[in-house]
Amino acid sequence: MRPAPLRGQRVSAEANHVLVKVAELQPAGVKLFEYEAKDGLTVRFFIISFENGSYGAAFDACVDCMQFNVGFRPKDGALVCNRCGERFTFAKLGESSSGCDPVLLRFQRGSSYLIFNKDDL
Repeated sequence: MRPAPLRGQRVSAEANHVLVKVAELQPAGVKLFEYEAKDGLTVRFFIISFENGSYGAAFDACVDCMQFNVGFRPKDGALVCNRCGERFTFAKLGESSSGCDPVLLRFQRGSSYLIFNKDDL
């Protein structure tokens, strides 16, 4: 049996951007967010904060499994696919040749926010 999808923190767009306060992100952790797009589709994404102060972001989806809408779950420093069980360490996201690799999400780092273009979501 697959785990139930996690609930993320809701975020909304301001003008053309979705802003996430850096202060809300735990050091060396992962947090799930949800954004409701204009068409009513809920887009889920993870933000990973690393001990060195850098960040990464990935959709809660992959090319192979997104049609099943089951996403990933964080576990022991990795994202684990809820469909196939493949494990992706935070530090190596985007480096796999597997089709199940979480799809990376672009953002810019501001002084107090991570800034996502709402068109990318």
